[in-house]
Parts: sequence; C-alpha cells; structure tokens
Amino acid sequence: MANQLQRHLLQYHIKFWEVVGLIVLSSLLHGLFAFHQPFTNDEGAYLYDARTLLIGSLSGGDTLTKTPVVVMLFATSEFITRHSLFAARLINILCSMLTAWPLYIFMRRLIDEKTARYGAILWLLGAGPIVMNSLGHTQAIATFFMAATLAAFISKRILSAGLLFVLAWGSRKIGVVLLVPLLLLMYMRVIDIQTVRKRSFFVGIAVILLPYLFLIYWVYGSSGIGHALGASYTSIISEHVLGSEEIVSWGGGLERFSSVGVRIGLTYILILVTALTLIVRNLFSGKKGSVDYRIAVPVGYLAALAFLYFLWPILLPEYLGDFLLPLTMIGACIFRALSNNTIVYRAAIIVVSVATVWSLASIWRTPWTGMFSRTAITEAATWLQEHVPKNEQIFTAAVIIPYMSGHSVPFHISHPQWYQYSFISQEDKRVFLPSKEALQDELATHVSWAILDQLSDYSYPGILNASWQPIHVVSNTTIYRVNPLRVYLKHAI
Repeated sequence: MANQLQRHLLQYHIKFWEVVGLIVLSSLLHGLFAFHQPFTNDEGAYLYDARTLLIGSLSGGDTLTKTPVVVMLFATSEFITRHSLFAARLINILCSMLTAWPLYIFMRRLIDEKTARYGAILWLLGAGPIVMNSLGHTQAIATFFMAATLAAFISKRILSAGLLFVLAWGSRKIGVVLLVPLLLLMYMRVIDIQTVRKRSFFVGIAVILLPYLFLIYWVYGSSGIGHALGASYTSIISEHVLGSEEIVSWGGGLERFSSVGVRIGLTYILILVTALTLIVRNLFSGKKGSVDYRIAVPVGYLAALAFLYFLWPILLPEYLGDFLLPLTMIGACIFRALSNNTIVYRAAIIVVSVATVWSLASIWRTPWTGMFSRTAITEAATWLQEHVPKNEQIFTAAVIIPYMSGHSVPFHISHPQWYQYSFISQEDKRVFLPSKEALQDELATHVSWAILDQLSDYSYPGILNASWQPIHVVSNTTIYRVNPLRVYLKHAI
C-alpha cells in the first residue's frame, strides 16, 4: 500500500518521506495543543448534542438547523471513541490534516505545483490551523469541505462540488461565501464550464438539501426551514445594521478579537502586509517575480468573509478560523512570487517560521479561551457517577460535565444562552427551547441536582430557590479564567 501511495505521489512530483515527515510533525503539534488547551462551552455543547443524537433524541437548540454535518461527524467520533472527552477534537484534527490535500489540488490547478506545495506546508505547519482546529468547534470540518468544494470545482467535477458545497454550508453557514471564489473562477476563465455542467452543480446541492429541508420541516415546521436556510442570520444582521438599539453580544469585542488575532495570526498578518507591498510595487503585471493574477480568487474569498463579518454584530476570536484557508492560499502565492529572489525568499522563510513559533508558544503559555480544565471535568464527572444515579437529571449549562458522567440535562438544553440573547426572536426560542415556565416546573418536580458555573449563572440567573443547597465544589481553574463548579442538591422545605 505504501508503494502505491508513493507511486501516486510521484505523479505530482512529491517525495514520499517529505509527506510523511510533514504529517507526523503536524499531527504531533495538533495533538499537543488538543491535549493542552482547556475546553470551551461551545465544544461541550456540541459533544452533548452529538451524544443526544446517538441516543435517538434532539437537544434544545438550533444544532440540527445550524451545524448538522458537524454534529453527525462528532456523533460518529463519539461512537468510535466510546464518548471520549476528545471525540470532537480528534475528528477536527483529522479534518484539519486532510484539508491539505484538496488545498494542494486547488492551488496546483489554480497556479502551479510549486504554489500548491507552499500552500500545503503553510497549512500543515501554520499556527492558525494547529491552534484553532485542535478545539472541538465547527471551523475545521467546514474548512475541509470548503477546500474540497474548490478542488472538485476547479477539477471540473461539478456534481461533486455541489454535494461538497452543501456539506460545507451544513457545517457552517459561512460556507455561502464559496460562491465568490467559484464565480471568480468562471469569470476569470480559469475554468470553462458548459451550461450542462453548471446545472449539475445545483443538482448536487438538491440531492442533499431537499431531503434535509424535508426533515427540518417535519421536526420544526416552517420556522425551522427559515432558520435552516439562514433567514434568522439575515434578521440579526438587519437589526445590527439598521436598528437603533445595540444588540446584546454573547462575548468578544474588537479589542479581544484584535489581541487574539495578533497572537494567533501574526504569520498571516505578515503575509497580508507582504501581499500589499507587492501590489504597491506593481508586481501583478506579469513580469518575472510577480504575483500571479489568479491570486484574485483567494483574495475575493477573503474579502467576502471580511464583508460578512463586518455586518455581524460581534467579533469572536474563534471566527479567525474561517479566514485561515484563503490566507494560506494568499501566502502560498506570495512565497511563489518571492522564490525567484533567493535572499528575500530565505528571509521570508525565517520571518514566517519565527512568527509561527512565537504564536504557538504564546497560545501554549496563555490560551485565549477555555472554561473547563480537563482535570475539573474528569473530577466533576466522577463525583456525579459516584453520588447521582444515571436516571437522575442534572440541571446545568456546563453540559460537558453530564456528557462525561453519562447523565442528561432537562429537555436536553445544551444551548441555554439563547434565553438571554435579545437578538434571538421569541418565535425561534419557542421553536427550539422549552419555555422558562416549563423549565421551572421540571426543576420543581423532577430534578434534584444542579451544577452552577459562570455560564449557568448567565443563562439561568436566579432560577434556583432556597430549597437548593450547595454540597460540593470542584476547583476549575484554567489559565484563561477561574470558574469553580458548584454542585447543588434540592432539599424539601
């Protein structure tokens, strides 16, 4: 099998052991950060969503309309790993590593083989993918399908491109920006697609999208269809842009976004500065050493992303993961242009390498996110297993704890922040979440245990009455913040 792979790689003039070395080093770096970084609220919610799906139920929230592909892949990983705490991170690392291949194919057909190699190396060893894609969020899976869509499209496998486009969009709605580079590929005559092939792109979309929308309508009704198609995002943007009142954000801010952006993305900032410098020097003219004009494809991709996030009401550092693919493509084009000047080329390699090492070291010392330490999750889950029967529900917003202990939360509410978000319509809240009155009744009649933390305090302010008494505390300190887990038991008054 190794010989077959080596022969296949030789078709692309790639040395087998170079690929092995890159994969081993990238896997090691991804794995180290996956094991080291604290766990976030979001990945805890996605893990719980996936487990709930495995037991034949649906969680309270918009998972099935927002990120169905991600949750199904997480559920597959959970099934294989027997509900490991690292189930989501493992599948994300796999997708991150696999992204290098469609990225290589796309850049090879867009520019040339040398550019494609630069792109694959920048992706596998870049600080951005290593840090961002080692978390259990949605970006790694979405990025893989987005790269695969571009690779299939430029290879004129248009039906496959349509199928992959829906999978990218079903991983993150931001996948819609792929329409920009796809249109640029046709407008710039990078590829010539006949009308019949263009139609097959929409056939590929319909093959997955129509059954999916039928399922959503069956589960949630017409409101679910609008939410699945992204209508709710349009209303949020409209309220943000046109409304007179400030939308309540769920975290982040420009200052934090910029600070984290520098720490994670210093390499990519340098790439953009270099690209701008080359543009100013008129190196897009086609002369030797210039940047190929087809760099406009990833630049258009990046600009579309920037525009959509400009309209969005808040900026979370996690969104930086969406920018990594086009930035890596631009970086590959820049290195290709600089490779004709030995001194500048070597200097660029040194600068980018130093910036990458600095970024990795900075995030290793001080993670920018993370609400739960691995030790605290394990300790709290073990305590619940020893003191609380499995058929008892645990009331908490820190659903990563009952995920690990095997317990459930009332109504499987894994995204309770919605109760506090003013930009989520009351209709959406009624469709995807139980009413607060129903939740209060459930707590009064069928729930005796609770775990409160900072997210729970925010999502359910003052919901526990005097009958709930604290009985145990689990220390939970990450470098990012201190967030003790307080266990409550309901006593008769």
